[in-house]
Amino acid sequence: MITEKCEFHGIRDCIRLSDGGIDVFATTAFGPRIIGAGFSGGRNFMCEFREQLDSVRKNTWQSYGGHRLWHAPEAAPRSYFVDNVPVPYKIDNDTVTFICPEEVENGIRKELEISLADGKVRILHRIFNTGRWDIRLAAWALTVIAPGCRVIVPQEKYMPNGRGEGHALLPARAMAMWPYTDMSDPRFKWGKRFIEMSEQGGSGEPLKFGVFNSAGYIACELDGAYLVKRFPAYRDREYPDFGCNCEFFTTRGMLEAETLSPLVTLAPGKAVEHPEEWSFFRSRPDFLK
Repeated sequence: MITEKCEFHGIRDCIRLSDGGIDVFATTAFGPRIIGAGFSGGRNFMCEFREQLDSVRKNTWQSYGGHRLWHAPEAAPRSYFVDNVPVPYKIDNDTVTFICPEEVENGIRKELEISLADGKVRILHRIFNTGRWDIRLAAWALTVIAPGCRVIVPQEKYMPNGRGEGHALLPARAMAMWPYTDMSDPRFKWGKRFIEMSEQGGSGEPLKFGVFNSAGYIACELDGAYLVKRFPAYRDREYPDFGCNCEFFTTRGMLEAETLSPLVTLAPGKAVEHPEEWSFFRSRPDFLK
């Protein structure tokens, strides 16, 4: 694997990971963000907010696009901690670890550990409690996908109503809606096997939903190619937002595919970890057909 310092689309001081088929680019001057990911020489799956990337504002939180680590449940100003300063990192063989400065106001510190091998990107999200008291939180991994994308979320296994083998009487999953969620919005497609949400179409106004997803994967389609994010799913653990382990947000020009760890109570000095594995496909994989 290649690991090198580089410039990416005018952004200086990035780290590139490449196995010859997949490239990943992460920022070190701010963030960090995985600001680029996809097939070598192909379209970037990550959204890039050019105005923000071209003007880092020291005292203003900016999304920048790409993939980032937050902690749930969402709250302002806690979630919107400004991360516009350089990020130390270390390279150990084929793994790059980004060690974020402490968020003193929040009493936490974040790390993003990235490796790439055999066409799979492995990302370990880690949040430490640096304060004096226990903290209740969940690790929250947000991937901002480029314009024109849609997400595909597996439904729970369909079973007809009734008693006996192969039938069901009890609910299969939790689903969360936000006050601005319009279920009639044409960006939604409610299917028997999948729920889909597209960035394009409809009003372009903010739209969000969340689910508990026992399948442990979500797919993002862009120009006929696919990014599949896999993550752990624990039925016996408590998750934020009425039990969601993945959430999806879109507004004009971007779509976020988000996964979450279970809620944990972190003692001082302890950390929560949340892994994701990314795979890329040039056409729709069989398990989505």
